[in-house]
Amino acid sequence: MARVTVRVNVPSNADDLVALLENILREHQRLAAASPIPAALATQLQAVVTAAKPDRQQAQDLSRQAQEVLERSNQRLGLAAGQTVRTPGTGVSLATQVRDLLLALNPGSENALEPFGYQVTVGTAANPKPKPKGT
Repeated sequence: MARVTVRVNVPSNADDLVALLENILREHQRLAAASPIPAALATQLQAVVTAAKPDRQQAQDLSRQAQEVLERSNQRLGLAAGQTVRTPGTGVSLATQVRDLLLALNPGSENALEPFGYQVTVGTAANPKPKPKGT
């Protein structure tokens, strides 16, 4: 005969946990004196829910605000969707203009851009071998 296993999960997601705690309290109140949950435990549950719900709401509001500020920052920097190095007045566009100016002022001395904060990589590439004629 197969063994029966039972698992009763407690959510690890904050919103799901708050919902569970509220359900427990609702059922406790519905059962009133017949509730198997001691009054002291129900009082602790209520205190946790009462304190946690406004904190959760504030965190969600702040998260939305932070996302809006981040998007605004990305727009200014030129990192938002649809922007390119050619989007005028953005950080990426301006940094590219400065890079191009410094490269023009320092031909063959690209490392001169490093003090400005640019990461310069100088390497060599093999010249491509010409294809033999007739192939």
